[in-house]
Amino acid sequence: MRFISKLMLVACLIGTLVFPGSAFATTTYSVAGLNGPYSDGGFAKQVSGYMTLSGTYTTGGFTFTPRVVGLSHIDQLVLGGEDGMVFVWSRSTGKVLAYRSGGFTPAGTVASTFTGTPDTISPTASSDTPTITVTNADASAGTPAGTNAASAVLPTYIPDWTAVVKPVITLTHAADPSDAGTDGPLYVVEALAGASANCGSLESTCASAADVIGETADGSIWGGASSARFFVTHSAAPGGVQIYVNESESDQLECVSPTAEDVFVVMPMEAVAGAPRASVAVRIHHSATAASGAPLYFNDNGAADAQLVFTDTGAVGGVIPAADILPLVEVGTTGLVAGFGEAAAQAFTGSAMGNHSHANTASLDSAPTITVTGASYTPAGSVASTFTGSAVSAASLAEVENGVSMSGVTRLEFIAIGQ
Repeated sequence: MRFISKLMLVACLIGTLVFPGSAFATTTYSVAGLNGPYSDGGFAKQVSGYMTLSGTYTTGGFTFTPRVVGLSHIDQLVLGGEDGMVFVWSRSTGKVLAYRSGGFTPAGTVASTFTGTPDTISPTASSDTPTITVTNADASAGTPAGTNAASAVLPTYIPDWTAVVKPVITLTHAADPSDAGTDGPLYVVEALAGASANCGSLESTCASAADVIGETADGSIWGGASSARFFVTHSAAPGGVQIYVNESESDQLECVSPTAEDVFVVMPMEAVAGAPRASVAVRIHHSATAASGAPLYFNDNGAADAQLVFTDTGAVGGVIPAADILPLVEVGTTGLVAGFGEAAAQAFTGSAMGNHSHANTASLDSAPTITVTGASYTPAGSVASTFTGSAVSAASLAEVENGVSMSGVTRLEFIAIGQ
């Protein structure tokens, strides 16, 4: 594994790695920005990078070849999205499929029709005063005011998921880390120097004289608890450059990068049943004055989330700034269906208006008459509204159409896990 990493490092010094894509599909691709392959703590290996697509899309997707990223076969391929599309790798076919979001069927339309003529009032002179006479009526029950009506059905999108909650990565205080016998200075080796994202791996002189997998506190993936793991290669003479803690910059990690670029260390997160795989990338800032900070040590025998050690001026320790921990997560999955709610009918609840009467010395008339003298009114007309349509239908991710250009996908990031 270390021989392959060194071989790839030599290749990266020549220039960014670019591999031709599959020649058996209309869609072609090139690979660049590779980081790895390196062990994720078991038999599997992990490599990350990005693809640039060209050509046109063929229904059913295009084949992703493991050898272009240094693997003999792939168990999992996590892909990002770009140009309005999401990409999903099919384990059964070994192909990458492209999807775009489906729409929904409108609930219908409402058409209103007006029939009539403008209002006319007579007389029109301002000095004319009409007279209204009301003949007394007997007591009668009122008419209920309410009606039964159904509300409109409005489509709504499913709420956003919190895909990854980043773990808190603790920096533990030790008064004299070098005196513990289990702590060694931590170094970062730039594995892809000069690439679009400068990736690195960690090395230290471990007390156990063996490679060690470190662990952070728990974050979460789609609600399931998950810690991040980081791989530290044992070496009696570590390569790369030493890592320091800048206490004046919120305990951010720094190094003197030979390429004068920030370095990113990818840490896979613990798998959560039923959820896509995810990782975080931790930023180590390049600074010409990094060595003025506190050296960072790796405690070979430390407990989880207590393995990164430095001497804190305030003797309390710290954490890596959240802004320097970047989530990498699988997006898109076949069969994802958006749900739209349905509004229930609105029912009127009430009772008839209470009986009432007017005091009067004259006998009451059961059929009251209202007479208006000196004015006339012509109704303006009526408005009729008609609804035409059907209930809103759900929508699912739809595969990109055959022949669609892939030239807009210039940076499709991926993480490949396999052997």
